[in-house]
Formats: sequence, structure tokens, C-alpha cells
Amino acid sequence: MPSKVKLYDKDGNLKTLDELLVLDKMAGVLVTLGVDLYGINNGTSFTAEHNAAGGSGTQATISFTTPSQKKMIHLLIAMRSNVEAFYTLGEAATMAVAGSDYAPRNRNRWSKNTSEVVSAGSTGGKGYVTLGGTVSAFGTTLETLHFGTSKAGGEITELRNWVLAPKTTYAVEVESEAALSEITIEIHYHEHLTGM
Repeated sequence: MPSKVKLYDKDGNLKTLDELLVLDKMAGVLVTLGVDLYGINNGTSFTAEHNAAGGSGTQATISFTTPSQKKMIHLLIAMRSNVEAFYTLGEAATMAVAGSDYAPRNRNRWSKNTSEVVSAGSTGGKGYVTLGGTVSAFGTTLETLHFGTSKAGGEITELRNWVLAPKTTYAVEVESEAALSEITIEIHYHEHLTGM
């Protein structure tokens, strides 16, 4: 005869399965958190954005270097432009002109955790990204998109999800293709332990 399984909470108290699992009252199914909400709740989710306005060729750029193999960066990207624009995501990018340091905001406002990414193209170091630096080479172009074509502009929200390589410089950029442009690039990312 199989032995009984005993379940304990994080404080070592004996609990029933119903006490440990959260079930939806209506559907009776297990309630789980997606990666986005899990990262926010744990204080390991960060966000940064860069806005720019000007003529054709105006660029909004965010660059950073990922931490070691112990932290995995799961990146989500969103962008907006009121005119036709191009988006590029480059891996192993090189920055030609320094931008401004920016400390990404933790999406859990109760958390004191800071990001482990390192600025690329500015002097901020660990815990910062670089806004507005000039990319001299995108390295490997992971993704490009021409958006807002044949209309006054466009928005792409949460365009792609990427799990980034460790110790690698990335540049995310939107460049306007028309005058009187207002463009924005946003990154949202989660820092997960890899167990390595």
C-alpha cells in the first residue's frame, strides 16, 4: 500500500491540498501566474523607454549589455510612431556615440531590487541602460520591421518576446522616415535565475 503524502507550506505547517492550491471559484481550475505577472510580483521585472521628436531620421534607441549566465533576460518590445518608421533589434551591437544613463524602473513598486543589465554606450554601469546612443553597427540583426507604411503612423505593442544571450550588447531602435516625427521605443524585461 502506498504511503500518504504530507504537504507543508513554506513555514513548515502541515496543510491539505485545498489549502495549498489556489483554485478558481467558478471554474474549479488551478490559478497560475504568467511569466509577466510572476516577474512583476517577484520584483524582477523592469521597464525603460526612450522618446524622440524631430525630422526624418530621428532615432529613439535603448542599448544595454546582459548579465552573466546566472541571469536570463526575457525581453518584450513595444514601439510607437506618428509617421512611417523602421524598428531594429541588434545583437552584439557597437555604440559609436554615448547616450544618457537611465535606471530602468522596477515594475513592482514595493520592491527595492535593481536591474542587473549594464549600460552600453554610457558610463552608468550595472543597473542602467543607455538612452539615445548612436549605433555604429547592429551586429547580428535579429529583427527589423517597417511600420506605419501608407498611413499616418502606427503602434506595435509587445511586438516580440526574446530570451537574450548572456554578456551580450543589444541595441533596440526606432528611426522615423518622415518630418515632424514623434517616436517611442519601450522595453519590458524580466530577469530570471537560470540555475546555472
